[in-house]
Amino acid sequence: MHGGKSTGPRTPEGLQRSQRANLRHGQYTQDRKELRREVRAFVRWSKHELSKLQREFRAMTPEERAELRREWLAPSPMEFAYSILHKPTP
Repeated sequence: MHGGKSTGPRTPEGLQRSQRANLRHGQYTQDRKELRREVRAFVRWSKHELSKLQREFRAMTPEERAELRREWLAPSPMEFAYSILHKPTP
């Protein structure tokens, strides 16, 4: 009929032109694939670090937790409420 089936692009330039012509949204380009791999690796690392912190926190005594809260964290909601309710009046 017309010369047979297509054999595809034969030159590197033709291959690039063919790849650009078939690009729809860019989600499967090498750059996007690499970005998704890096994000997934970061999420895995974050989950691992969070679980280590949780285990460490659970192993603490209540006194150690209170000390940690005083040093590093904002006051607990109860401490905040107490400080507002018991402000000295001028």
